[in-house]
Amino acid sequence: MVGDYEMSGRILLLPITGNGKANLTLINTRIEHRLIGEPFMRDGVKYMRLKEYRVDFNPKRVYMQFDNLFNDRLLSQTMNRFLNDNWETVFNELKVGYARSFGKIFRDISNKLFEEIPFDSIFLSV
Repeated sequence: MVGDYEMSGRILLLPITGNGKANLTLINTRIEHRLIGEPFMRDGVKYMRLKEYRVDFNPKRVYMQFDNLFNDRLLSQTMNRFLNDNWETVFNELKVGYARSFGKIFRDISNKLFEEIPFDSIFLSV
């Protein structure tokens, strides 16, 4: 995951601030998607709308790089080293927020499909 970040708070009780580019690389990750939907009728045709889209990440390893932490190059390098040395604990603190954000994005994208293609065309009855 590459993007811009803005951070002000604590990780593992350590104060941390910064903004800039971030790179989180998840290695050999198992991602579980759980979709919870409900059918609805439109013009006599059944469609589905997702109420929830849950995502759970379980990586074997995570590498993190946050540029510009504390507006100080040496402190930034030191904190990034600490975060990577303690990646499992750090990622477990962060993953709930990531999962929630990805779930909302995936739900919105999936609903564009599910709300336009009839239920019986997606889920074939046996």
